[in-house]
Amino acid sequence: MTQVRIFGFVFNPVCFWFFLEQGQLRAVIAEVSNTFGEQHAYLCCHGDQRVLEPQDVIEARKLFY
Repeated sequence: MTQVRIFGFVFNPVCFWFFLEQGQLRAVIAEVSNTFGEQHAYLCCHGDQRVLEPQDVIEARKLFY
């Protein structure tokens, strides 16, 4: 899931990669970019690898400016 290109310009501050196993959401990678071209990826999942439910809240420590 990313932002579309507008007038030939694209800036995707965050891209999401969804990982499904047998149709169930197991993890999400949030790939964060800044205007300096740097990127960092955050893995969002439960420590025990259980299915992510709509009511779940997953937090990650910020490692990127």
